[in-house]
Amino acid sequence: MTYEVRLTIYIVAAIITGGLLIAWLIYTPIKNWLWRHKTPEMFYKRVLRVANDFDFYLVNNIKVKSGTRPVGKIHHIIGGDKYLYLISECYFNGVIEARSDDKIWVFYSKDDKKQDFRNPIQVNNEIINAFCMSTNINKSFIKGIVIINDDCFVQRLDTGVGETILVPVSKLEEVIKRYESDDVKPFADVTLRQVILDLHDSNTIGEEK
Repeated sequence: MTYEVRLTIYIVAAIITGGLLIAWLIYTPIKNWLWRHKTPEMFYKRVLRVANDFDFYLVNNIKVKSGTRPVGKIHHIIGGDKYLYLISECYFNGVIEARSDDKIWVFYSKDDKKQDFRNPIQVNNEIINAFCMSTNINKSFIKGIVIINDDCFVQRLDTGVGETILVPVSKLEEVIKRYESDDVKPFADVTLRQVILDLHDSNTIGEEK
């Protein structure tokens, strides 16, 4: 191998290595910036990818009311073969101290500020109850999920209560796959399709007519 060939290979290898190093150095800051400033879009892309991977139905941003009283919003509903997945999303740039049965959770931001907020698991359970009462869908067909950003650290969280669990967004596909492996009878496709069409046609559930 001539000197010129060896030199060319060395230069190309150095350029590729340098490019990969630069990409590695800027990847995390860019990703963190996107999650902070484009949070709904980032969650949506992850949920859409999971729905597409399973070839499941997906509807988004369904408001739930009990009569005239707002109960909350379901960010995403995935219509699986065996369950409807009612998904809420939470982004926290820091640490959460939480127990599933606590009414109030505590968030510690990276600049050492402390903030109390309602337990999103219990909030999602309330939304599920109102959703089922308004749609007459049996609660046994519902799985509640609260997705959080992967870099949020959660302290002391035990197993979920009620219908909802807390899941890092990167684990959403794994969790749904596990639920779909349950030994239960799948939805009739025409029934599921009609449920999803009804949800898609109305962005508010439980509103008094």
